[in-house]
Amino acid sequence: MKDFFSLLEAAVAGGALDLYLFEGYPVRIRAGGSLQTIRPKPLGGDELRTMLEPVVPSAGWTKLKDGGEVCFSFALRDKARVRCVLFRHAQGLGASLRLFPLPLPELSSLGLPAEFLQSLGEWSQGLVLVVGPTRSGKSTTLASLAQELARSASRHIVTLEKPIEWIVAPGKSIVSQREIPADVPSFALGLRELAYEDADVAIVGSLDQADSIVPAFRLAEQGVFVVGALCTIAQPLAILQRLMALFGERTRDQIRSLLSRQLRAILGQRLLPQSDGRGWVLLAEVVVFDETARALLGEARFEELARWLKENRRDSSPSLRLSLEELATKGKIGLGEAKTELVLLERSEQWL
Repeated sequence: MKDFFSLLEAAVAGGALDLYLFEGYPVRIRAGGSLQTIRPKPLGGDELRTMLEPVVPSAGWTKLKDGGEVCFSFALRDKARVRCVLFRHAQGLGASLRLFPLPLPELSSLGLPAEFLQSLGEWSQGLVLVVGPTRSGKSTTLASLAQELARSASRHIVTLEKPIEWIVAPGKSIVSQREIPADVPSFALGLRELAYEDADVAIVGSLDQADSIVPAFRLAEQGVFVVGALCTIAQPLAILQRLMALFGERTRDQIRSLLSRQLRAILGQRLLPQSDGRGWVLLAEVVVFDETARALLGEARFEELARWLKENRRDSSPSLRLSLEELATKGKIGLGEAKTELVLLERSEQWL
């Protein structure tokens, strides 16, 4: 058990994003964008089970035995929060652990676009989508956003998470963090229940399923400020079309209409490895949807919307370009990494 927590603390201290414990394999971390071995000796099954025993929920081993994956979180003293996914693979037991070093960062320190931070103070209801690939920092952005909203005014804030990764300080507000499935069976049911709970803000860890999208949009329609995450690297228009494509033709028009009335912004983000290999830097950009954009979406004028998005991004790209150049100049990311991102930035279809 001591070795397990020592491995976790060493991984956190080394700026790792993930720790991988797989039966039959050496212990590895993901740091600086690559996998690194921190203990060459392969893990045995009994050793790994003994390591994990103190943190796995009581019903976890039963669920694993029945063929299910187990997802849970725990605190590493005052060092970090840890999300663990426990599963079986061909060689035996496996665990993938995501590390969230404490304390929870301030929203203003993440490196989010100034336009997004400024607009945030103007939104009391509507829908914001936070998008990015796996390992792009979406969970941290959502938690920091919840903490900022809780501190800046008196609100009833509800989060739906699988699992709870960060603990959000209530500040001036009531913050109810709910874990799927421990507190509520699903995102969809949790969102539907919120309609009767007088929430001001809903922070949703995943809007990737059709059954959670409609209740999220309806909450926004009822005056709730909804912020939800999508795991995707698609461009903004493709994201909207993907959401609509989850539904049949009759429902699709309804979804487009809801989006056109409630969509406030799409925030895209990615994590770049620091040049010293001991951490990560957030690269983000935002599209704030004004009345013109929402009208084009509502009327299904997608070609015109695509032109609006391209022009909007061209206007905002200089700030993103300067951000990349500044990160490289300060030595936070390598010159090669910055050049690669600048090339991607020149492609109008590319989205963070």
